[in-house]
Amino acid sequence: MTVVARIEGMVEKRFLMDKLNLVITDNEASLMLARADRQNRDLNQSIRQEQDVAYQESLRADQEKVRRKKEEHERQEKEQEEERNKIIEEELHREVIGYMVC
Repeated sequence: MTVVARIEGMVEKRFLMDKLNLVITDNEASLMLARADRQNRDLNQSIRQEQDVAYQESLRADQEKVRRKKEEHERQEKEQEEERNKIIEEELHREVIGYMVC
């Protein structure tokens, strides 16, 4: 905030009103510029917040996608391991039966 005029002492109402109107008129452009700057800052801040929210949502979606892909990969590995174990078990079973027959 800036002091744009100073009026001291007792003054008549008409003089005070004229002086205030003159100060307002003299500073109207600066006030309009300050208001426009504030609106621009507010708009930029709002846009940044919206972008941050969108980024966070996208990041969460990407993390969820990675998590699901990892779970799927782990599930497939587990299935493959179970299949290998099943084959080994069947081979061992055949070998045991083969020894028993001999």
